[in-house]
Amino acid sequence: MFLRKGSEFRNAINYGIVKLQETGHIRYHTIRWLPRTGYRTCENTGDGFTSIELHHIETAVIFLAVATISALFFLFSEIAVDWKYGHRQLVKNSIFCKP
Repeated sequence: MFLRKGSEFRNAINYGIVKLQETGHIRYHTIRWLPRTGYRTCENTGDGFTSIELHHIETAVIFLAVATISALFFLFSEIAVDWKYGHRQLVKNSIFCKP
């Protein structure tokens, strides 16, 4: 961090960084998120494409299925409510529309 000399936050930030180093949080996140030398993130098959398996997109497919089922439920609910109570709304509005 770049702070001016004499900044009132300098001691607090340095103390926090030392505590993170002592507890191992900085090391954990460095290993977890920063790539190491010789570490490849994707396997290259030589043709420029990487194979995707079903378990890679499982969460997206489940989310899409739940969203689609929810949308269909709300669509049919609105159609049923409109079919049952739609004519009442027209009668009420026609009373107010007369001059």
